[in-house]
Amino acid sequence: MRLSVVLAVQEGAHRLDAVLTALAADLPSGVEVLVVWPGDDDAVARQVERLTPPERTWLRPLPAPAGALVPALWTHGIERATAPRVALTIVHCVPVAGWLQRLVDIDLSRWAGVGGPIDQRPGSDALGWAIYLQRYAPFASSCSPDALGEVPEIAGDNALYDRAALDAVSGSWDDGFWEPAVHAALRAGGARLAMDPGLRVLHHNGYSARGFCSQRLRHGYRFGRDRALGFRTVTAIAYAAASPAVPLLFGRKVLVRALGLRGARAQLPGALPWLAVFIAAWSLGEISGAHAALWSRAGVR
Repeated sequence: MRLSVVLAVQEGAHRLDAVLTALAADLPSGVEVLVVWPGDDDAVARQVERLTPPERTWLRPLPAPAGALVPALWTHGIERATAPRVALTIVHCVPVAGWLQRLVDIDLSRWAGVGGPIDQRPGSDALGWAIYLQRYAPFASSCSPDALGEVPEIAGDNALYDRAALDAVSGSWDDGFWEPAVHAALRAGGARLAMDPGLRVLHHNGYSARGFCSQRLRHGYRFGRDRALGFRTVTAIAYAAASPAVPLLFGRKVLVRALGLRGARAQLPGALPWLAVFIAAWSLGEISGAHAALWSRAGVR
């Protein structure tokens, strides 16, 4: 086996057919695709059963623990992958032609991980644009280097990793593959990350507004908690005290990025109401996580 692809499915079960069809149309030899979803999501389970006929021997259905978020789904898949290189993606990203072959061909001798651009599909609605701008705009093709080159961060939703490099920092992803923590551990060990403009996917949103809002809240909580726990006590206190400013700071960052992104400015008026909701959800999670970390340091449960 040359390549293991871990495909996380959280909501968006109706998108699975399009992703698997794209993969099947462009499948090199020696590739396995592990479809991982929360074990309590019956809708995904039915879709996976329907889309996994015997002739698709390259597919491995892999239910994960109930309620698992995407980072936990990725960890569940990585732990069961058999190839020396592991790619991560989600059901909301449809690969363009040549994506799998590029994953096989990329030279990982210099890099621990290589990410690719995530672009918004044409014709997306306002909800899809809001989700894209909040989550993926930094990784658009127009923000990526013209050739494969070193970058400080990549998105796990479209990324390839050297399995040996991941195993060397396994403690950073054993309870979920949260990219900031994993990438920080890789860089601390001297490993490097790169962006490859040829490794491109298109974002096809499959989340409901409620589902994405819930995800942002939970992801924000984890980010705030982990960030505060990584600080010294005095810094953590200052971070928690300043955390009510998160909505303004984060919102400004997202808006500036959207205004500078080709094709996004015209979509911003329609996406703005949803964007405000998602920024608020993330901010509430981050603030709660930062304060929870302080209570944890104080030994309060």
